[in-house]
Amino acid sequence: MKVRDYITANLELWSVDISDSLIDAELINVGLNSDSEYNSESEVKTKTLFYNIIPKLLLRPKSVSEGGYSITYDSEGIKSFYEILCQQLELPNVLLKNKIRDRSNLW
Repeated sequence: MKVRDYITANLELWSVDISDSLIDAELINVGLNSDSEYNSESEVKTKTLFYNIIPKLLLRPKSVSEGGYSITYDSEGIKSFYEILCQQLELPNVLLKNKIRDRSNLW
């Protein structure tokens, strides 16, 4: 199986369609090409590709409707997968929001 086929198959699980040029650019960023075979050596680089691309995916609308047709994306499933990738790759979760809490009562 080629790396591109693996990436496309995973994106289809979330009903996501990404342009070939964006996939090619992300493959270059992680040091792969689309004709590479997917194997244990390319697995970490492929996970890194998903780590890089998922925040971009979450910027799009969660649902789109036009006329009588609508599409809803499973953004929670994508976020869950992203959290797993962060743990596996030991990289920071850029989706976490910092919370500001009032601690003035402790002064």
